[in-house]
Amino acid sequence: MFQRVEESLELEGTGVRMQGGLHPDLKMDYYENLLRAIKARYPQLHLHCLSAPEILNIAEICGITVREVISRLMDAGLDSIPGAGAEILDDEVRHRIARLKCSTEEWLMGHRTAHELGLRTTATMMFGCGEELRHRINHLERIRRIQEDTGGFTAFIPWMFAPENTPLGKKVPQATAVDYLKTLAVSRIYLDNIDHIQSSWLTPGIKVCQVGLQFGADDVGSILIEENVVRAAGVTRTSSEEQLRRLIADAGFSLRITGAKTWHGFAPYLGFSLGVANGSTVLEDNSGFTFKHPFQFGPHLGVRYYHASSVSLWVEGWDPMWRLRYPLSFFTAATGSTPVLDPSVQGPTQWVHNPTLLVGFGISLGS
Repeated sequence: MFQRVEESLELEGTGVRMQGGLHPDLKMDYYENLLRAIKARYPQLHLHCLSAPEILNIAEICGITVREVISRLMDAGLDSIPGAGAEILDDEVRHRIARLKCSTEEWLMGHRTAHELGLRTTATMMFGCGEELRHRINHLERIRRIQEDTGGFTAFIPWMFAPENTPLGKKVPQATAVDYLKTLAVSRIYLDNIDHIQSSWLTPGIKVCQVGLQFGADDVGSILIEENVVRAAGVTRTSSEEQLRRLIADAGFSLRITGAKTWHGFAPYLGFSLGVANGSTVLEDNSGFTFKHPFQFGPHLGVRYYHASSVSLWVEGWDPMWRLRYPLSFFTAATGSTPVLDPSVQGPTQWVHNPTLLVGFGISLGS
């Protein structure tokens, strides 16, 4: 396992996705120890592991709740859950093609529980397995309802069933590239509450994946180091970072790599301030009044250093620009009397230059 992680890091990988099927004997401690071992050795890696059917299987074997399984996996280092095992979220289809996996409601419950615990997940749909269009719409509607309630899905990934070397493949017509692109487009329209729709290259192929970026997708599948599921069904496609970069650029889009858990750097910013100046700054006119609360506004330019993980910290550089201060009629007499608000009294308007160092905290959403 560590050897595979090392290969990923050599390719500047930022995350690991692990799935292993429904093992009849492995219990909770095995998965906890596995995640902890990887996280302890490679704390920078994002662990995207264990589909909903696997989590449900662990819960059944160990006699504990799905919530407890997910909570303990999170404590061990799990960062997000893949959307695998969804196939078609309609039991009329699932009972025919995946009757040994969890039911539709069980899959939905697994992801809803993860979202309630603060864990983000993805959602998938495997189509072209003999379903009707109404089944696909039922699938999209169920995904949409959960997203309306939780907002926990980061992306939706539709992909085509790979029929070779499978008993089902001999009974159903194979999905076409046109069908795939139409499904991408409908997914983008229907799931307008999910930020990202991914165009896959593994089963449709690189060129169809590229065209998919014009059909509503804003993401492409990542580089795979090892994949054994669809390979068993005769799909042996591979990709490289260079190939995917070229695919995106040739389609007319710019690349933004996601998946890194932390990020930092310097960035210029232009802002506009509007507010009340610090009370320690005073303006005094010749009437003997000291104005301690001048109103200020104006543009400002600076440089920001940022560093973020789940909570972001930013420090803004010195502000080099001038502001216009217009003192309000909130003043104190020169003798130090109680502040008085008098609309008839106005202080001098001045352009002032006061560099400041601003420090702020914020929440960085997403994984």
